[in-house]
Amino acid sequence: MTTTEERKQKNLCTICGTNHPPAGLLTCDACRKRVSAYYKKVRERGLSGNFCTKCGKSKQIDGKRLCLACLAYHSLRNNKRYKDRRKTHLCVKCGETASDSSAFCDKHRRVETVRMSVVRKERISRHVCIRCEVPLKDIKGNYCPTCAIDAAERAAKKKNNDYFGGFRDFVIDRDNHRCVICGNDKKRLHVHHIDKAKDSVPENLVTVCIHCHTVLTSFEHCLDKSSLVKVLINLSSGLGSILAFSQR
Repeated sequence: MTTTEERKQKNLCTICGTNHPPAGLLTCDACRKRVSAYYKKVRERGLSGNFCTKCGKSKQIDGKRLCLACLAYHSLRNNKRYKDRRKTHLCVKCGETASDSSAFCDKHRRVETVRMSVVRKERISRHVCIRCEVPLKDIKGNYCPTCAIDAAERAAKKKNNDYFGGFRDFVIDRDNHRCVICGNDKKRLHVHHIDKAKDSVPENLVTVCIHCHTVLTSFEHCLDKSSLVKVLINLSSGLGSILAFSQR
């Protein structure tokens, strides 16, 4: 057992090992003030002479306030803390309970939204990727090709979870990648709610092609959607034959 762990068990300051820290903290008031004063001097020295604001010894990396060693150390530590808090559904900023499936609590989610809005506008003005800051040059849009693919995948995953309860791929596989109304497997397929008022469960979801989906949504304002879907599914074989015959 290390000295730090022993002091934690005895409820002693982990720095001096003499005083008792306040509830919820690991260091006493005197040690915290001394450490804060030390790092304040290091930061002031770093800002005045282009030294690392953490160690105060090495030169800063271009565009950063840290040296290479401190940047690598703090990146690894922050990444570990981020992953640990995400696993336990805690805010990655303060460690409080995160809201819903977000990585932040309500307070820090609002702060992060404002911050990212400012960062996004600044990167768009420089015409660089808004995620990795790679110069876009002749590329249209706000993402580089790699980040564009990743953003599309994340958007599709979020839509699947939000609107279809994560069952979209399951429903399409269950229906053999065919529209349950006309049997078309060439057109783009959508997943449709039989009854919009009910939950997104496989029994309430069906696969339809883009054309049949357009018809269903067009009749939504004048017919009961649930009844219309059930009627069309029951008549799917005959409707499919008519459509196939009309395309000859």
